[in-house]
Amino acid sequence: MLRRAQRARGWQARLALAMTALSLAAPHWTPTLAAEGGTIVVRVEETWELVVGTPDSDTSGPQVTCAISPTGNLDGLYSIFTLNHQSHPSFTAGGLQLQVWDGDATLAAKKHPNQGLLATAGETVRWTMKMSLHDGGLVFDVDDGASTTWGNFGTQGHLWASTS
Repeated sequence: MLRRAQRARGWQARLALAMTALSLAAPHWTPTLAAEGGTIVVRVEETWELVVGTPDSDTSGPQVTCAISPTGNLDGLYSIFTLNHQSHPSFTAGGLQLQVWDGDATLAAKKHPNQGLLATAGETVRWTMKMSLHDGGLVFDVDDGASTTWGNFGTQGHLWASTS
């Protein structure tokens, strides 16, 4: 079961409104004033939790892919995070990978050094995907990850990439 962890309300409603405004903007990421409060959105964070029933190491299942985009689609810049498989430049079972794309063009593909396969029944994997503006570029990052299979991940810089 894949679900987003819920956090404090209030500021999240304003952030959701701002992201909706951004998703309707031009295909390139530009800071946009939100309709409510005049806030400039410079970072979005999504906290995820994956609860694995019974993994299948013969088929490297489950394989999970999460996407994050400043425009709400995959036509321009976006990032994907893969768990229990890596798909770029070719398929590899196990491990974690962060990819940054501009439409059909790959800009970056970063692998975590632990290439293990999910193998623990009932395992819970947690992580936070981040997208932020920094020095005129867009940064994609996976932070605060924790699992039995991969241990703590995301704080060592292996799953981080930026665009100009």
